[in-house]
Amino acid sequence: LVCRGCGRMVDVDCAVGYRPCLEAADDYGFSIDEAEVIYWGMCPECQAIPTTAHRTAKEQQ
Repeated sequence: LVCRGCGRMVDVDCAVGYRPCLEAADDYGFSIDEAEVIYWGMCPECQAIPTTAHRTAKEQQ
């Protein structure tokens, strides 16, 4: 997980069951040995901050 507000990152286990986007529709001749999925969102702390504060914090970085 990556927070869009503060950039905090947290590792999470893969979902069980159907796995979208982990198998390419066309491998273009590559031998694929790895796929990566990144979940983006807002952490609990950033969810509690007014939206205008997020823009200000990101602009300062």
